[in-house]
Order: sequence, then C-alpha cells, then structure tokens
Amino acid sequence: MPLLFKTPEPRNQVKMISLESLIPLDSEVRLLDEMVDSFFEMLDMNTISGIQNDHTGASAFSPKELLKLLMYGYRNHINSSRRLEAATDNNIAVMFLLGNLHPSARRLASFRATNKDLFESFFAFVRDTILNLCPQRITTAAIDGTKIKAYASKTSLQKYRNELRKAQSELDAYLNESIRLDQIEDVEEENSSLRSELEQTREKLQELEAKVKVAEAKVKKEQATPQHFVNDADARCMKHKGGQFDASYNTQVVAEKNLHVIMAYSVTNDANDVQQLAPISKKVLEIAKKSDIEISTMVGDSGYCNAKQIQELETLGLDCVVGVPKVFQKEKDKENGITFEYDNASNTVRCCQGKRLAFVSTKQHRGIKYDVFKASKSDCAQCPLRDKCTNSKHGRSVWLSKEHEWRKDYQRKMEQPDSKILLRERFGLIENVFGTIKCWAGKCPLLLTTIEKVRSEVALYMNAYNLVRFGKLCGCRR
Repeated sequence: MPLLFKTPEPRNQVKMISLESLIPLDSEVRLLDEMVDSFFEMLDMNTISGIQNDHTGASAFSPKELLKLLMYGYRNHINSSRRLEAATDNNIAVMFLLGNLHPSARRLASFRATNKDLFESFFAFVRDTILNLCPQRITTAAIDGTKIKAYASKTSLQKYRNELRKAQSELDAYLNESIRLDQIEDVEEENSSLRSELEQTREKLQELEAKVKVAEAKVKKEQATPQHFVNDADARCMKHKGGQFDASYNTQVVAEKNLHVIMAYSVTNDANDVQQLAPISKKVLEIAKKSDIEISTMVGDSGYCNAKQIQELETLGLDCVVGVPKVFQKEKDKENGITFEYDNASNTVRCCQGKRLAFVSTKQHRGIKYDVFKASKSDCAQCPLRDKCTNSKHGRSVWLSKEHEWRKDYQRKMEQPDSKILLRERFGLIENVFGTIKCWAGKCPLLLTTIEKVRSEVALYMNAYNLVRFGKLCGCRR
C-alpha cells in the first residue's frame, strides 16, 4: 500500500488574495507598520536627509517605507542592503510593509548612512510610548556596556598584538631568570661551577633587561597612539571576552527594570566604562522626568566604579548601586593576613608589621588618580611575611585612590543584602539586551564605518529591540 502524503496546491492556481489577508492580525509586522505610520504623522518631512522637493525626475521612495524595511531587516537578521533588496521580491511581510515597492540596495545604504537623527527620533517615540505603559512611576534602571566589532581589517592589529606578546614573553623570561638567580645566590659561592653559572645568569639578565626596556617602550608608544584602521579610522583596539583584541566600538545601554525597555544608549570609542556612568545617567534622568517616571536607582557592574561620578549622581538624587572592583593583590593579602592602614596626619601607610610606606608619587589609571606608597628595601628584606607579600626586590608598593576613604564606605554599602540582590538582578535585565541584539547581528554586526554612521546602525538595533518588547507587551506574536 503506497504511503499517503498531503497534496500541495498547483502553483499556477489563480486565487483572489491580498497582502492584507496574508499577515495575521497579531503579527509584529502590523505593529511595526502602525508605529512607523504614527511616527511620520507627527514628523516634518523637510527635516529628513535626501528628500527632494523640486518635483523633477522620477518620484523618490518615501522615507516611511525605507524605515519600515530597515526596521524589519534588523529585527530579522537581515542587515545587508542587498539582501533587503532581494527580500522585496520574495518576502510577503516586506511586500506588505512596502506596498510592493522595490527600492535598490544603493538607495537603502544611502538612507541608512545619512539619517541618524531620524532613527534616534523614532527610538525616542517608541521608548516614550512604552514608558507610558509602565505600571510603577518609581523604578530602577540598569546600565552595562559591550564591545561591538567594527567593520575594520584585522591586519592593522597584528603589530599591536606582536608587541604585546613580545613584551610579555620577555618579562616572563626576566622573572624566571630572577628566581633562578636568587636560588643560586642562596648557595655557597665557594663552589666554582655555581659561581660561573652565576656570572652567566647575570649576563643573561642584563641582556633581558635591555630587551624588556625596548619592548616596553614600543608597547607604551603603541598604547599611547590611537589605533587607526584602514577601513574605519574611528574604531579602536578593544579587549573582548576571552582575551582577544579587535577593532571595536563601546556601546552603552540603560534598560528599565519593569518593562525591560531600553531607555538610552550611546556609542563611544573609549576602551572601558569608567567614564560612562554620569553622562548616560543624566540623560536617563531627563527622559524619566519627561515621561513622569522617577528613576530611584541605577545599577551597574564594577566597570563603572568612578567615585566622582557616583557622588555627582547621588547629589542629583540618584542612588547608584555599582560593584566595587576586586583587586587580586588585595584578595591575596587578605588571605595571608596582610593589612595596610592609611595615616592621614603623616600621609603614610602602615603595614601589619608596623613598617611605614612613604608617599612616592601620584599616578593615573583609567582616568582615576592614585597615590603610590612604597616601603623601604631594608624593611621588606627583614620582614617575615616578605614571600607572601611581594616578589619585588625594591620593596612593596601600595596604590590608594584619592577617594580611598569613600571607597571603603561605599564597599560596605555594596555588601548589604539589598545591594547584592540588585547586582544579581542586573544580569537578568541588561544582559538579555546584548544577547538578543548580538544574536540578530551575527558575525558581522556593523556594516558602516566612522562613529557617526555606526551610531545610525546601532540605533536601528535598539529600535528593533524596543519594538519587540512593545510587541510582547501588546500580545503580538512574531
């Protein structure tokens, strides 16, 4: 007996059917269509880039349809203008949104690169519409940043990577030889064979020291000079998870706790987040005020721990719950029972063995100033905890930030149960944003170059995410 399968309809069957009837009433496509239409009803078309009013030549494509196409593409893993052009011929949802229009890939690419202000205005329109649905007028927001790979060639990074590897290998060799030298010095020097080996080791150390100095100078020069890439001069070399360096942009996002909507975002080429808390938080406070919402707490990870910015925001009435970064050396000292106390009167640091560390200099790291205190070489040589405290032959040094007293009090605050709960909840709120967007973006998230155009493309991703959130709240299905 033959197997029975469902029989498909003939392809040449003529039907009375419309695009309207092919899209379900609860589809996200209809929500996108209605949101863009509502946005353009309140928009002055003369403010949009690329609109011509001389009524000559062929009629132009309306920016309304172009925005609908881009928003649909970035929501559905289609960020290439050529693939979007192909979708106008074979995608029913795209045909519904555009009314069977077929803009070219070149027109789409030009529209996407030159209308950052339009995309940001649409983002504000969607965000404000969602915030009006917020059931609680006092809420919490979370901030986080991620590195998005730029559209830039990797070959220009090779020199930077080689310099880092070379410096690291030379430093490792230097440390290994130093340990070996110390072991040899502990043996009686009457042994002639050991004495000759000691001389050879010292000569090797001198050579290594010279090589390390050259390598460190080159690395410092590379780090001080902004990385300029062939494809994108605004991209910078940034470290990603796993220790890999790549040409990237730093994207900051603030999401609201109850509705999980993106309230604000920014794109910079700063390699870290330490200077990003205050600017975007102030923007969020202004947005919340316009929407009649009070943001009581801003939650962030330890990368945003900047004393001046946190104090500034707290004066504005915003409670900042930001993780305090853990320092490996401090954790190691704590395990070994090694403590340091700062004496404000003498401007010195006293260790647990009663020795004083004198002030040496002031250094800056990631925009934060530190006072450097150093113990004498003789004190450390006689200390019974030397092996657990430091490996430096010049003595132990301690870095204290200018606001170290404030940081102690703030760390106690972060150790409270309420603060720990907020920091744990942050993962479920903000990490979902980046996970979703990176899933949509794929291996090549950015197709535009220079920071202004990248901001245009990032705005499309943020718009797509907020529209999905709005669709979930309204009960739409994909």
